[in-house]
Amino acid sequence: MGFILVGSISAQANHFVNMANVLQNAQRFAEALSERTSNRDIFATKDGLLGHGPLSVGKGDQVWLIVGSRMPLVFRLAEVLGSFTMVGETYVHGCMNG
Repeated sequence: MGFILVGSISAQANHFVNMANVLQNAQRFAEALSERTSNRDIFATKDGLLGHGPLSVGKGDQVWLIVGSRMPLVFRLAEVLGSFTMVGETYVHGCMNG
């Protein structure tokens, strides 16, 4: 199982992400999920949150929290100006309750 970095990690003052902690958490997260899922992959947001989403998730994709949706969704900017394509549902650790 590989790791995809969606966006870049911000190193601004008071917003530094310890990459060693992110990678350690990612490894534990990947091990826990690998036995239970297929066709999914681990990713990290530019803010350092870890997620588990479709294999096609890539850099530049956006995670949206939409009112009424039971899961966060991944969207990708489409070729048509101002429109997006839904990549699929995702789990993002740290932004979901329940």
